[in-house]
Amino acid sequence: RDETLFLDACLAYNLLSDDEKERAEQLFVQYTREPIPCHESGLCGDVSGHADVTSLGKIYGTAVANQTTGERKVSQVHPLVWMHPNTGRKAVVVAGMWMYRLIHKDGTAWTPEESHQYVLDILLPASKSIYAHQWQKNDLVLFDNRSLLHSASAALTNKGDRLLHQIIMSGDQIPMGPAGSGVNNPTVNPNVVANESLPQAPKLIG
Repeated sequence: RDETLFLDACLAYNLLSDDEKERAEQLFVQYTREPIPCHESGLCGDVSGHADVTSLGKIYGTAVANQTTGERKVSQVHPLVWMHPNTGRKAVVVAGMWMYRLIHKDGTAWTPEESHQYVLDILLPASKSIYAHQWQKNDLVLFDNRSLLHSASAALTNKGDRLLHQIIMSGDQIPMGPAGSGVNNPTVNPNVVANESLPQAPKLIG
């Protein structure tokens, strides 16, 4: 089925136990610009080394097939749990196709295998409420990227090209979570020098 899947990231967080919420809130996601094939669930990446790269399409699939082995370069780091700047609601926000691995706020890195399995485990309960959009001519979909996850279906039945026109509304705030931001955090972000200042998580009123 050639669909786009949408999952409520706030629901994914709300369905976690108190202990699971506390654990997730201490994690950051290290992203890479090298795409990873989709897991059959569409909830995370498939890092088994045996994934069907056609799920990435012609351009990305070819890039992955030509990749050499070795550690990936981290492009950016964001919290696993985001706090919405307008509502304060917490959500599990992660892009499995671009996730390299998870890293604890103390700097302890997980393996890619552990990371993607963990993301799969915490998103599975909310996946029962996934909305699968079947595209038709003249469709327009609008959604809040800070509280809703989206992914192409992993197994494509139509082998033709898919053309997507995307409009990105850029905000003026970096993603913040209970453990702060990963953008300027040298403990979790290898692209930041240690003496740079760290933005603090906002205090919510109400």
